Amino acid sequence: MPDWARLVAVGALVGHACVALSAPSQRIQHIEDNLLPAAFVAGEKPETVTLASAMRQLGVPGVSVAFIHEGRIEWADQVGVARLGGPPVDARTVFQAASISKPVTAMVVMTLVQTGGLDLDRDVNTYLRTWKVPDSPDTVVERVTLRRLLSHTAGISVHGFGGYAAGEPVPSLIQVLNGAKPANSAPVRVEDVPGARWSYSGGGYEIVQQLLTDLNRRPFAKLLEERVLAPTGMQRSSFEQPIAAALRANAATPYDSKGQPIAGGAHTYPEQAAAGLWTTPSDLARLIINIQRSLAGGGDGIVSPAVAHEMLRAEGKSSWGLGFGVGGTDSGHPYLIHEASNAGFRALLVAFAEGDGIVVMTNGDRGDVIAAALLRAVAVEYGWPEFQPREHRLVHLSAAALERLVGEYRFTPETTITVSRRDERLLLQFQGQQAGEIWAEGPASFFSKTRDLRIRFHVNAGGRATGMSLERGGATFEAPRMP
Repeated sequence: MPDWARLVAVGALVGHACVALSAPSQRIQHIEDNLLPAAFVAGEKPETVTLASAMRQLGVPGVSVAFIHEGRIEWADQVGVARLGGPPVDARTVFQAASISKPVTAMVVMTLVQTGGLDLDRDVNTYLRTWKVPDSPDTVVERVTLRRLLSHTAGISVHGFGGYAAGEPVPSLIQVLNGAKPANSAPVRVEDVPGARWSYSGGGYEIVQQLLTDLNRRPFAKLLEERVLAPTGMQRSSFEQPIAAALRANAATPYDSKGQPIAGGAHTYPEQAAAGLWTTPSDLARLIINIQRSLAGGGDGIVSPAVAHEMLRAEGKSSWGLGFGVGGTDSGHPYLIHEASNAGFRALLVAFAEGDGIVVMTNGDRGDVIAAALLRAVAVEYGWPEFQPREHRLVHLSAAALERLVGEYRFTPETTITVSRRDERLLLQFQGQQAGEIWAEGPASFFSKTRDLRIRFHVNAGGRATGMSLERGGATFEAPRMP
């Protein structure tokens, strides 16, 4: 057994901390022993894997989970190690929450909206002081507002941020917004008519960060602590970048997709609103429970029931509310969802308005695969109406038919999807990720066995693809074919 696999195997045994508050530990063990694929073929039994084996295979040293049932944390589970050769993951181990920082930021905005300090539909330039959203032909048509920024419908550039490795100069927020050195990201600008369509934008949340800093005249991390973290009981959480001294000793070390430690450790993210939160799954679960209480009509949440329901309402034609992705309204079981990806960290949060939910945090670049598999296993174990594996029927397509789908597709302004063919197999690869096989269930319809992902190609009269629709996590995304 390779040294890496041996260390994780040992960590999964001696570094396993399962805290069951009311559910029997056997049920948690059953989930760990039966991770499920995203999809399976009709007539075939879904192939399951254990959590420990998935961690070894994917190079993910540590996994931490909090499970919410009927509005309380029913159990928490930690498996593996915070760093190879180091201590096991435990309930105090903190991870970078990456993009789950965004809905936490949205919460502080909504507390200020609730007290009349902010208007969701007002031009944000009326609030900004030290930086302004640059005018463009698109802003003549419509203006950038907080509602649009929080729901990724403001037409703002910069999908995400890579952070800054140890020893690299860290830019100020103004430098990030202007794309000025030492910032390693493009300028944050309006590149589409605000309100016209949905396009995920970390850059938009950096405008929110600047607005909150200007308005409140205090450090962003301090504002979040005062208005969200402390009131919801998130005692193991901080937006400080680099990590707060009080959390440093219990911080997980990040690992890349090959299972190697990120050089210099965790990246620093001055883009705090978009990616800067350090936390634990149980702390995020406390925030979710606070929201669930408000959704249920309770008066002890940090936002009112009316504000909570507004956050959960999809904006325009998108599958996005204010801070969270949203879904389940068609089935009568509305939920909120957010995935997260920083260098060496992956996380997933899903919560139903009715009171159940799960938060998974990992310290590996392929931890998203594990988080999604845990979500499916929990969905089956507890009979959730969403997120269970899907059954599909295969159809055979010729190599010539597959070849007409091969090409580059524009997923976001900064991200492409590559579709390639190997004989009679079709592969799909998101930029910066590994390619995976997709399987045909129709002439232009495909699915992934490893991800909650369905693909429908748009084809012309000759059968050549002109674009694709991707269904993932209850949301649909369009990706036109590049010339």
